[in-house]
Amino acid sequence: GFREAFNKAIADPDHQLHLKVRLRKVHGDWLWVLFRGRMIHHLQGEDAMLVGAISNVEAQQKAEDEARQLAEQQRELAILRSRIVRILSHELKTPLAVITTSADLLEVTSQPRDPHHEKKMGSYFSGIIDAVQRIQSILDHALEFNQLESLEAIAKPGWCQPLALCREAMEWAYQAQSLAPESLRFQASPFQGECMLDRRLFGLVVQNLLSNAIKYSDGKPVDIHLQHTGDLLTLEVCDQGPGIPEAEQSKLFKAFFRGEAGGDQPG
Repeated sequence: GFREAFNKAIADPDHQLHLKVRLRKVHGDWLWVLFRGRMIHHLQGEDAMLVGAISNVEAQQKAEDEARQLAEQQRELAILRSRIVRILSHELKTPLAVITTSADLLEVTSQPRDPHHEKKMGSYFSGIIDAVQRIQSILDHALEFNQLESLEAIAKPGWCQPLALCREAMEWAYQAQSLAPESLRFQASPFQGECMLDRRLFGLVVQNLLSNAIKYSDGKPVDIHLQHTGDLLTLEVCDQGPGIPEAEQSKLFKAFFRGEAGGDQPG
């Protein structure tokens, strides 16, 4: 390759030599160098010359090698994380189903001593079912995130009503967070028409926005505004929480990043 590159630069006046090679030093160490140059053709009767420079690119090559190794490690970690999420989801769904079935059976066959005891037992069973549903929701979201991170989630757009999807996400938030009716509210007049979008991914986005807004609003109402301008559909979810400092906004889409304003909130 070294000789071929030089011969090509000599034969073709428009070809620029740009060749990175690894040379062995006298003491046995290796060094990366970069050859750059091109042929300078003089008038008839004068010799042509190959003009260029040789640069030491050992530091640059080392940085590139480290970056490639880091990228490969991150890829392997992503694959491992994906497998762990799938295994956990698969292994946990069966015992969760057993817990739900057993709780239903115990509730049907239980014989409370008095009305007060019956009401108390009912709250216990409903608490078990709610906890199982919450765990299942967490598993579902983990699988969704895993698909998005591994690029396995392929958008399948179709005609649907984004307002209806927002309503479904709100119902999910009411049930998951045990919210009061006034906790979520639409601003102004929401868009009533249809759009071409992936209903599953859009619903997931709305759920994530609502859950985060509710978490940091400290009990204050969360406003949802859906509007349509030209070919653009805009969804705004506004909370009354501490906000995100400008210095942290560049990390907004980094997975699992938590800002200082999050405080002691879990998540």
